[in-house]
Amino acid sequence: MFEENEKINDISHIENIQIGAAINLWKQKNILLELASMARICLPFKKEEGFNTMGKNSALHFSNVFLEKWALNCNIGYAYAVDGGKTGGHVLNISYNLNDRIHFFVENFSEFCTTSPSTQNLNMGGDFALCKNMCFDFSVAKGLNYNLFYTSALLTWVINTKNKVH
Repeated sequence: MFEENEKINDISHIENIQIGAAINLWKQKNILLELASMARICLPFKKEEGFNTMGKNSALHFSNVFLEKWALNCNIGYAYAVDGGKTGGHVLNISYNLNDRIHFFVENFSEFCTTSPSTQNLNMGGDFALCKNMCFDFSVAKGLNYNLFYTSALLTWVINTKNKVH
């Protein structure tokens, strides 16, 4: 979280709810990486803040599957925080698909703030497919060069936009 473009790290409650979308631009083919575009809005959890403090986040997601069940992923993006702060960041992630329903990951998250030094997190977690188009994701993060312990839960619903021709 940011206050007047300076990072603060003592949040111990739910701060916001994020709603987003991702669009697959193309699939992996030989050395060409899979690419998706992602966007999210952050809605404040406190009613008194209202929707005029909405944050925004956009990123590109690159992915490369190797060794059948392993993938190397990278996100590069930019965010406008709920309080008006701005920051860029990237995620480097290695993931393992145990089977069709269970997936684990470990990642490094790096944020480059406009007025603060870069922050680094080590994140790990996994997700479980609840059904064909919905999964539950849980992750834990620890700040490597600043005081942070963070947990996150995410529910993802995949909408198939391809029309099948009979």
